[in-house]
Amino acid sequence: MMKDMQASWQALRDQRRYLKVLKTGMASENAMLARREEILDNNITAEMVPMVHTCDTAEGKSGYQTKPTPMVYTRSLNALVSSHLDAHEKLGNLHWHDGLIPSKEIWIKIGADKGGKPISTMKFNFQIVNVKEPNSANNTINFALFEAQDTVTNVNIAMAHFGEQLADLKAMEWRGMKTRLLLYGDCEFICKSYGILGCNASYACPYCEGSYQEWQTPLAERGPFPKRSLLNINQNNQHFIADGARKEKAKVISKSIVREPLFPIEPEDIVVPSLHLGLGIYKKLFDHLESDCHDIDSLIYKGMMMDGEEVDQADSNFEQQVNKQIQENERLEKKINKERDELEDVLEDIPLQLLDDSKSEDVQVTVSPKVLGLIARKNQIQTNIKSLEESKKKVGLQYGKGPVASGLDPLLKKHKVERQAYHGKSFVGNHVNKLCKVAPIKDLVDHAVDTTTMMYNKSDDVPVAAIKKAKDIKATYEPVLTSYAEVHNNINHGRQLSDDEIIHIGTSIQQFLSLYRRDLHGRISLKMHILEDHTTDQVAKFKTGLGKLNEMGGEATHADQNKDARRAYNLQHQPLKRLHFLMKEHLVKLHPDIRAKSLKNKKRKYEE
Repeated sequence: MMKDMQASWQALRDQRRYLKVLKTGMASENAMLARREEILDNNITAEMVPMVHTCDTAEGKSGYQTKPTPMVYTRSLNALVSSHLDAHEKLGNLHWHDGLIPSKEIWIKIGADKGGKPISTMKFNFQIVNVKEPNSANNTINFALFEAQDTVTNVNIAMAHFGEQLADLKAMEWRGMKTRLLLYGDCEFICKSYGILGCNASYACPYCEGSYQEWQTPLAERGPFPKRSLLNINQNNQHFIADGARKEKAKVISKSIVREPLFPIEPEDIVVPSLHLGLGIYKKLFDHLESDCHDIDSLIYKGMMMDGEEVDQADSNFEQQVNKQIQENERLEKKINKERDELEDVLEDIPLQLLDDSKSEDVQVTVSPKVLGLIARKNQIQTNIKSLEESKKKVGLQYGKGPVASGLDPLLKKHKVERQAYHGKSFVGNHVNKLCKVAPIKDLVDHAVDTTTMMYNKSDDVPVAAIKKAKDIKATYEPVLTSYAEVHNNINHGRQLSDDEIIHIGTSIQQFLSLYRRDLHGRISLKMHILEDHTTDQVAKFKTGLGKLNEMGGEATHADQNKDARRAYNLQHQPLKRLHFLMKEHLVKLHPDIRAKSLKNKKRKYEE
């Protein structure tokens, strides 16, 4: 009940008094506390650990400083996982997903992610895959938290406290069943976990040893790359150390490996991060579309600027901007003309032999102070004219502010999608799911034609080239966006897949990337490479959509912690106690025995 109502102990005491009046009751507080302690089993350690933080003060070194940081983690990960498995078995929750998991195996996903407000924490968690809904937030159990940036240094410090527990978990047997570990997380976390220099490294892929330059060639033309493994990652790390640990040489010496791997999990068991693949790839496509729309705006803008006459009724922001820039051009032109007139007056008073640079060294002329002043003034005026002419050249249309490009965001809002203003205008959450449907695609590809045609009919200054460019955008982006939507919808679900569906996924991925390379002339990023080279192999391996195994559950834990953080408001000045409280609340309310007594969410009408 406390979980469902997000109630504090005081709220339960008040409720208990009301229930007494109605001659009914609930479990005593002592009984509830005893059950909590039984679930927690004294398996949590809370301590202050020195970690690295960004710093703007004088105490920091190169922008960083080390200071005590609250960290909470389980003493025995094996005991926590076993407790959950025992409870799931007792409740009849264990599930082998129609042969996805071998009958003698237990699959455990390990992952981590940073997030949450007002308390931003790095969360390490696990999911038991042998349940009906393995990727739900209710099945994502945190086993370590710390309040610091998720840098490699801090992750290494944290892993020193519980890293050995992961090796023990990998070797654990439960009821005679072997444990298999999978890893999930976003691309940045995965690269850190396997010692890769970064997501922008030459050899950034955690699955294979292909380079960024080699990714640009289609898979069908080059074939697959050699696979990474824990063995060759460790060998490459030794090569890197033997060469003097020079990061600038890592791509040549160690295929961008600069550290040993953090987890005892083979790279082939990294779950493809399909959530972040979708967000990153769609943003790349949208950026291409926005750039082409801006090109149309620039054509319209130049047409209006060449006319040189202000728009009589400037109703739109764009028309007002055009008028403003025409006025600015006129102002700059007047200043240039004024400076040129003054320059002519100054030149008339300077002796000709001093103005002829080719003869100035041969002619000996006595120069008066007045003439020296005129020469200095001449040089200053010439500098001013050059500066004003450069300013005039720079006068142009601000990116994304024209009528076509600026109309894209209102279209997104129409479909309940709003890009993040302070994070590179990125997409988040289920934005891509909403946009990979017929209606949003149609609105986006029709927008340029509709807006440009309307302006063409309204103004004689809109060039025909803008109409042609708009039609080209529709012809280019409609198949690209439709093709990507098919790929996205085919892999981001939790259904079992037939052999024919897996073959179709591979074909649709190759078709999308062929269109992307041919029509958008885009470079293949890490996320696109993972989509092209490794996604089909993984869905064929698991025979299920990636929605069952990807990083979505880990992302959902942040919202859950945010709710608990409101109840910990009184501990805001005691960060270690607060983090300890959050961990205990989390582990208690997500224990299978407690969840089994929770009220089921009532389905909304559209879900029925």
